[in-house]
Amino acid sequence: MLAHPTAQQTFPRSLPLISRQIGVASLYAFGFSALFIPALANTALGLMLLAALLEPARLARAARSSGSLALLLALLAVFGLGLAFGWPPAHRPLDLSVGTRFIQLWVFWLIAYWTDADDKRISRLLAFALAGFMLGRIVAIDWSTPPAILTGERIRLGFSSINHFGEYSGALLIGLVCFRARLWKTAEPWRWWVRAGWAAGTLTAIYWTIAAQSRGVWVALLALLVLRIVTLTRRPRIKLLVLGALIALGIAGLATDNVVSNRILSEASTYRQILGGEWASLPYDSIGIRVHMLHFGLQQWAAHPWFGNGPGATPQLLAGAAEVQLHDFKHLHNLPLEFLVRLGALGASIMAALFATILFASWRAWRRGLLPGDIAAFALTVLMLDAIFNLTDFRLLAWDGRNFWLLFAGLGYATALRART
Repeated sequence: MLAHPTAQQTFPRSLPLISRQIGVASLYAFGFSALFIPALANTALGLMLLAALLEPARLARAARSSGSLALLLALLAVFGLGLAFGWPPAHRPLDLSVGTRFIQLWVFWLIAYWTDADDKRISRLLAFALAGFMLGRIVAIDWSTPPAILTGERIRLGFSSINHFGEYSGALLIGLVCFRARLWKTAEPWRWWVRAGWAAGTLTAIYWTIAAQSRGVWVALLALLVLRIVTLTRRPRIKLLVLGALIALGIAGLATDNVVSNRILSEASTYRQILGGEWASLPYDSIGIRVHMLHFGLQQWAAHPWFGNGPGATPQLLAGAAEVQLHDFKHLHNLPLEFLVRLGALGASIMAALFATILFASWRAWRRGLLPGDIAAFALTVLMLDAIFNLTDFRLLAWDGRNFWLLFAGLGYATALRART
């Protein structure tokens, strides 16, 4: 007996709809868990990939014309040449393991693919990301201890890196500033509740950014604020927002005067030595150690300039350094330097091209109005924050740093990918 014709026709026609539902639901699950539950985030990424494979025609159109995937192929070629000719065979298992983490940085493509540059979809994704981030921090708070702002203790609230908690808090602050106008236009009867929530969230983000005491984040936020003033001073409403931000930061700085001043001035003598050119005699404090690492890293790169020392080389190089003060560190606290040491000039050039591609796509979306102004400004500003901050740190290959990159790189690249599908 022949199958019912309706049954034969319904399944193929419904498959794209099912795959899209799986992809979008997984996108929201990733947003919620990106900085909260790494296992769920990984599962969501896998489901997004599976859902994309279920609509091969659209996926093929996007893949054929995607310059970012061409960069991935170039990096794979560098990996192949490095494994064959450049990297120590004894380190091959570690290089293969860490190399897969570099490849995972291209998974932002799935975020861009499933957001489809859709305003409502991106807004929901960011709402889920905010909910997951805030819930994760609330769970991590030790409510039995005095506030860190009173004790002077640096806080991390669930993350292994204090500095990266500071970066994520800074990104939260940027988001609340960028979306202020949209949130304040919320219709009654929720308007005043939303405005009160926005004010509470902004104060919390300022507090966390200060209490984390990450000078790299402070410098990056200050640089972005100056850039905002320079580029947008002719717009009265923007000038008002900038003035308000300066007042809020000034009040927060005065309220935490000892915390901020102590953190900035704690290594004043090191600053003076750097400015005086006395680099060889620098102490091994948090500023001095970065200068020593810079010198060490450049030496390691010079020894293997084209293919580097291998994706997993840095911890082993530091463990064998002549300066024993470097032995306990796992990375060089400088993202561009890490790329040079690990991947050489060829691999570092590919990674730089990837970052430039994402930044340009994000800038283009903001400049041409391809996304709503608040979303485009948020993605672009956070990517710039990440670029500046990572001149003094490196956590791109850790689960939280990777997911943070995937989320915002995907938003920044969304319009570029949509134009190809």
